[in-house]
Amino acid sequence: MRMATDQNPVALYRVPSRRIDDHIRDLCAKVAHSDGNDYEPTLSELKAALREHADRLRKMAVHSLAKKAAPFKDRRKS
Repeated sequence: MRMATDQNPVALYRVPSRRIDDHIRDLCAKVAHSDGNDYEPTLSELKAALREHADRLRKMAVHSLAKKAAPFKDRRKS
C-alpha cells in the first residue's frame, strides 16, 4: 500500500499494459456515476492507474529514444 499526496491509502494494482486503458475508462465511469462522497476510493485508484500509465509511457519513450540515439564516441586522445 502506498500513501498518496493527500494521505489517503491507495492500493496499487498491477494491470497488464494492454488493459490499462480499459481499466482507466472503467474507473472514470465509476467516478462519473458515483453518488455523494463514495467516489473518493475510486478516484484514488484512478489517480494511481493514471500515474502507472504515465510511468509506462515515459519508460517507452526513453527506451525508444535510447535506441535511436547515436552511439557515444569519445573524441579525446589517450
